[in-house]
Amino acid sequence: METGRRLPRLSRTAPRLTTVALMGRELDPELLRWIAVGVMALAVLGIFVALRFVRRVALRIAIVAALVGFGALLWFQRDGLQGCVDRCDCRFLGYEFTPPGCPR
Repeated sequence: METGRRLPRLSRTAPRLTTVALMGRELDPELLRWIAVGVMALAVLGIFVALRFVRRVALRIAIVAALVGFGALLWFQRDGLQGCVDRCDCRFLGYEFTPPGCPR
């Protein structure tokens, strides 16, 4: 049953961030790099916990593989943030944002 109300169609430019609603300021690439390092450290801790406490081998392998993949994704995204300030064109996990000091 159709209500007549349609959701807007998302385009490729839809995930464009200029400010973070929760922070109320522009995103700093250096801050994002350090947050990514912290999340990678938590992923390493999660790997340790999975190896120590998960008894089923298949589940253990799946959890470790997922956490290693997530850590690798963060590492490569973090690496891409190094030179984006000079270009004023930053992306992190598919979202574009404007670093501080760049025109909008």
